[in-house]
Amino acid sequence: MPTVRHLRFDPETYPDPLARAEAWHDAFAPSAVPVLTPQQTRTLSGRLDLHPLGPVVLVQIAASPQTLVRDRALLSRLTYDHLIFDLFLEGSARGHAGGRPLAIEAGDCVMFDLKRTMHLQVSAFRLQALILPRRLLATRVGALDPVDGLIFPAGSPEACILSATLSELVAQAPRLTEAGGAALGLGVAGVIAACVAARTADAAMVGAGRPAADANAVQLRRHLERHAMDPTFDPARLAAEFGLSRAGLYRAFRSKGGVAAAIRRWRADRAVRLLRDPAWSGRSVEAVARASGFTDARVLRRALRDLHGMTSAQMRPGLLRDGHPISGADIRQEIEMLLQRL
Repeated sequence: MPTVRHLRFDPETYPDPLARAEAWHDAFAPSAVPVLTPQQTRTLSGRLDLHPLGPVVLVQIAASPQTLVRDRALLSRLTYDHLIFDLFLEGSARGHAGGRPLAIEAGDCVMFDLKRTMHLQVSAFRLQALILPRRLLATRVGALDPVDGLIFPAGSPEACILSATLSELVAQAPRLTEAGGAALGLGVAGVIAACVAARTADAAMVGAGRPAADANAVQLRRHLERHAMDPTFDPARLAAEFGLSRAGLYRAFRSKGGVAAAIRRWRADRAVRLLRDPAWSGRSVEAVARASGFTDARVLRRALRDLHGMTSAQMRPGLLRDGHPISGADIRQEIEMLLQRL
């Protein structure tokens, strides 16, 4: 089984804010430079999970607000040639990548090219990502000039396919063998390539604004994500708050099997994150259920079984390898070696 890294950057792991910021800086150094204000340095918190899957690396990141910069000085030091596919689960970002202006919202999927400049101001965020060698996409898509900063807006067909695929890979990754993980990692890279090819086939579509239907779907999804932790939140309430009929609401969430299914999956995904979070290791399944919007542990367990084929106990991680601070230099070296092997 490949080595999985769970890195925490919080006051418990790094009590000194400057040491915490330095370690966070080193963790990001292979792809970008975090720029923090004095206040952001004092309140910095973050988490970085790295799961190698053959030719790709599956990544989960959660962090407080900051600015991420990839300038020409950093580009001159990078020796690997990779792309990053990001699924923004929470938060937003504003800036540019490769000269293209970007406005990223929760639910959006974004492609980044590590050979190009980037400057992003990011709110508190949580994302899932796949780091993959350029060759995996180039052999399937061809010219990749339009890829950097390419956004699949939340609610678009590509975003729905990609977010479901990546989220399920994250959920199942702990159960995969090394060979199975490598095969599935390569398969997910193929899905990303197919969506990029579909979007870039017509160059006029690259950089186009969001269609109105997509914008409405985005508003509905964001409202759902803001309120899904409330156990009383249901489809009827969502329809009433947006003035939609049942049929109209179903059409907006048809790709997710309907709004009730979307709410249930959102709650189950949040429960999985809490069950795997070391900070919640001593909390009961009942507490996790209520923090995720489920009425009780029984309903949560049924959702986990239906959606992930696992029990709550199976979702709990084993003893982390990173239960104590490690130096920023060690973090940076390990991540760089991991990327070099791709």
